[in-house]
Amino acid sequence: MSNLRKIIAVVLIATFLVSIPLTVLNTDADVVEVVFTVEYDESYGKPVDGPPGLVKPPKYDDGDAYKIWFNRYTVSYVPMDMVVYTENPQDLPENFVLTAVNSATGAWDSVTAETLIKSKTSGSGTASVVRNDENAVLFGNYPTTGVIAVATVWIDRRSKQLLECDIMFDTDWTWGDATVDSSVMDLQNIATHELGHCFNLADIYDSSLSYLTMYGYSGYGDVEKRTLADGDIAGIQSLFGVT
Repeated sequence: MSNLRKIIAVVLIATFLVSIPLTVLNTDADVVEVVFTVEYDESYGKPVDGPPGLVKPPKYDDGDAYKIWFNRYTVSYVPMDMVVYTENPQDLPENFVLTAVNSATGAWDSVTAETLIKSKTSGSGTASVVRNDENAVLFGNYPTTGVIAVATVWIDRRSKQLLECDIMFDTDWTWGDATVDSSVMDLQNIATHELGHCFNLADIYDSSLSYLTMYGYSGYGDVEKRTLADGDIAGIQSLFGVT
């Protein structure tokens, strides 16, 4: 059994046992589909530990910590084009959505040697999460309760490259700018977290590291993920180099 198949087997078994907020789908001969979710913590501000049995990330000097999902894989599509579908049931202004996503991508771009996002355009109409060679950001109704947003990543098993990433914000939540209204889910905050998955960073579940952008829980009023912490920066720079 190859190393990748062993990883997939472990993840599938762990998902069955402890309901980890990550799912591996469509493990055919060519492409692996991985779904990352960021989940709601109703007592946010009093961080809780993640599901039992998760491997905690490596720790480095000065509290740096990060976790790479596929260590032997590369992100082949940077600088990537991104299509942002701004249609949403709350009628959030198109400019607000684009600005929030632009600020989120800028947080990662500003600390790496590579330009990760080349262009962002506004898509017309509605979109769905599907492998179509388009990196999409959209709003949609995710069926699982408690999931705030989802990043779906497709990986080429033969070329060892990440191919595509779609991000969906769950319409069960009230979205907006939490620096203005703390009762909403901050769009820029969650977008910054989900983009980390597009760049091969995995969720962190150690509650002592809840300040990280890649910490896997969030809640209404949370804006901490907007700003990359040392561990987030160390992780992205390990993949794309230092500015």
